[in-house]
Amino acid sequence: DVFIAKYSPAYELIWMRQIDITGGNAFVSGLYVDELGSITLGGYVGLPATSGVTTIGQQTFQFQGSMTNAFLTHLDSAGNYQWTRYWAGSERVAISSIYVSSDSGTIHVAGVFSGTVDVDPSGGTYNLTSAGGLDGYVSSFDANGTFLRAISVGGSDSDSVSGIAGVGGDNVFAVGTFSASVQFGAASL
Repeated sequence: DVFIAKYSPAYELIWMRQIDITGGNAFVSGLYVDELGSITLGGYVGLPATSGVTTIGQQTFQFQGSMTNAFLTHLDSAGNYQWTRYWAGSERVAISSIYVSSDSGTIHVAGVFSGTVDVDPSGGTYNLTSAGGLDGYVSSFDANGTFLRAISVGGSDSDSVSGIAGVGGDNVFAVGTFSASVQFGAASL
């Protein structure tokens, strides 16, 4: 299970919530609280129980691939569960960082993946394929969790996108690591 707690500036507990996660080991690796206090958190679920089914909050998902599946969960400012989006691929995928645009409410997610991953949990298909080893990705969702777009960042070795941030608007900054060389669409380092 996952917990989230809200504290005062003096670290006095204001409220705490539990998000039930069954069918796998959950790890939260990204958290963003917007100006209105809405909470978006994400991470990944590791190898599931024998049923292959993972339940997060009030939604059930089929575990896919061989290692990890990513999840993105949204809570209101009182910590009440709103929705979860879940995506998977042939091997592993995880979220490492989250940023929410103050102008549009667009949710930007940074993470890592290997193999081929469908980063569109909204019912469509938007596959990213690793160029080799572990690669990074950036994807975005509207305020209701509907998939908008994604890009991969990677080369022939292991690469990652470990952080994402912005300053108003939907322009984002991504930071990560790479070995040898890394592709950003048509550009490379």
